[in-house]
Amino acid sequence: MLQNLTNLEVLSLSEVNISSPIPVNISSSLRYLDLRHTNLLGVLTESFFLLPNSLETLKLSDNHLLKGVFPKTHRSNTLLMELDISFTSISGSIPNSIGNLTQITELVLSYNHFTGHIPSTISKLKHLTRLHLYSNSFSGEIPDVFSNLQKLCYLDFSNNSFNFKFDTTSYLRLVDNQSMLHKLTSVDLSHNSLNDTIPYWVFSLPLLSSVLLQHNRFRGVADEVIKTNPTLKELHLSNNQLSGSFPQSLVNLTNLFTLDISSNNITIDEGMNITFLSPSSLFLSSCQLKDFPHFLRNVKTLEVLDISNNKICGQIPNWFSGMSDSSHVPQPLESEDESESYFFSGFTWESVVIGYSFGLVVGTVMWSLMFKYRKPKWFVEFFDELMPHKRRRPKKRTQRRRT
Repeated sequence: MLQNLTNLEVLSLSEVNISSPIPVNISSSLRYLDLRHTNLLGVLTESFFLLPNSLETLKLSDNHLLKGVFPKTHRSNTLLMELDISFTSISGSIPNSIGNLTQITELVLSYNHFTGHIPSTISKLKHLTRLHLYSNSFSGEIPDVFSNLQKLCYLDFSNNSFNFKFDTTSYLRLVDNQSMLHKLTSVDLSHNSLNDTIPYWVFSLPLLSSVLLQHNRFRGVADEVIKTNPTLKELHLSNNQLSGSFPQSLVNLTNLFTLDISSNNITIDEGMNITFLSPSSLFLSSCQLKDFPHFLRNVKTLEVLDISNNKICGQIPNWFSGMSDSSHVPQPLESEDESESYFFSGFTWESVVIGYSFGLVVGTVMWSLMFKYRKPKWFVEFFDELMPHKRRRPKKRTQRRRT
């Protein structure tokens, strides 16, 4: 049918349950084709990628019954600017011919069954702004492709089996030429097997706002103290092998909102000068801490604090009860029964998680402080589930999606 619509330029059937094999012949005038979530069947073949010269956007994501391997691309595909085949069942390796997509800006291959290495020919995709390869089975080292990807903004290689050292020769070159990634705003390399030391330049890129490196094998962070960084907002380093004192290279991340270094062996010295100005979420669980983090004394913006599963014992410091921002106004929880106890009213902190592996006395005191001064919402909802009350209509679940 599509080949007969010779003047058709844009076709979107997204979310239409067509339940049919993938079309083989496409109108030669088509520029935009969106077949996302259409329950396509069959195998993605090389003949399908003999696309018309005019096609600029191809979206086939969320078709779990679509199988096959990534077809070889040809120089006739040079106008293709956006390719999304995520959330399908495509497997195999990425062919070297992917380098023929020289005009592509967005390449999304996530949630498939790809294996093997990333071909070095990706370096030819110099217009690429978004590269998403997460949740596959890629392995080995990432090739030195970044020198040409100067327009790259979003990089996500998470949930694979990459095992390279971050400070190999190809990556050390970035230390001397950070302009290679000067537009990068988000990088996610979490849930891999990356090891060795995290270089300081990772936190120094001029537009970088989000860095996710959790669940790897990093053993340390470079010693260089970075200059004040006003852009980095989110840093996740949990579940690595970091040890020793809190990394000095992070103390000047002045606008950091979220920091997670849980499940490491980090110590925080009492006299350490950490200049976070307005953190909202701080995760320090399972870090072998023996004292309350003293740098929190002047923090008024925390909404989430997790120092659970540590070795903190003794008395709660006086300054701890004054951490909450007084500008927060308690908000009552939504309730269908106005006669419910005041116990189930609002709390000023959205969430506070404070646990101890030792010390029943400390836990009892903290419980008292919570209910005397603050009433965290998650605490209310937890006990609300335990208390008998009339049946409520379940909330509609939303499917978690990644782009």
